[in-house]
Amino acid sequence: LSAGVAQRRTAQRYQFVCPALWGDQFPAPVAALADGTLVLGASSGLMLLSEDGALRTHPDPAAVGRSSSVVNTPRGVFAQRDTADGSEVLAVDAQAVRVVWKDTKGLYSMAALNDRLVLLRESGRMLEQVTLSLEGAVLDRQLAVLDLPVDNVIARAHAGSAYALILYRNATVALGSLRMNVFSKLAEGEVIIAGPLTMAEGTVLGIEMRPNSAATASPGFTLPGPVMTTVA
Repeated sequence: LSAGVAQRRTAQRYQFVCPALWGDQFPAPVAALADGTLVLGASSGLMLLSEDGALRTHPDPAAVGRSSSVVNTPRGVFAQRDTADGSEVLAVDAQAVRVVWKDTKGLYSMAALNDRLVLLRESGRMLEQVTLSLEGAVLDRQLAVLDLPVDNVIARAHAGSAYALILYRNATVALGSLRMNVFSKLAEGEVIIAGPLTMAEGTVLGIEMRPNSAATASPGFTLPGPVMTTVA
């Protein structure tokens, strides 16, 4: 089995691009520019994958270095990467990259809303969220204490709202949101939670569980669609 990038060629046909093409073993974060060119966050630096399957290194020398997040907004592509001094957010086009924000902390995960970027990081049992304008101005900072130690946190966004997927050290997961310095759980499970996703049935969550376990959704959390559960 392998994992990589699947480019849709027609309504019924996809083209698979293996990570070996850009020198990696695992998939890279990816987002599309307005002309359809994909920006890949390879371990060596940002790369550009055109619709004809041609791959090239980004021409800006400042694009060198692994990006952990690459996201698309109505105003272009943005990438987040760790640096020797902390981390930074880049505005990316096909010719150049531009630093729009820097921080002395690292290991952020980034998601995009229409007019904002949301960055999350964890430290033990602390969850920090930074909201940026697309120009790099800090709009909001939130800091919450979690109930359990955390291994990783992943930023997600859907329908104008930001979410945090928490991967706890006890091998459970929770999806929630951070407001007023409080993390509110929306759903809990094991293995992983996919979504929120918009499908024909409405907005859904896919909660993967281990055998003989049950997924839970918080009483105040409603979706205009089902919560789908799969067993690992």
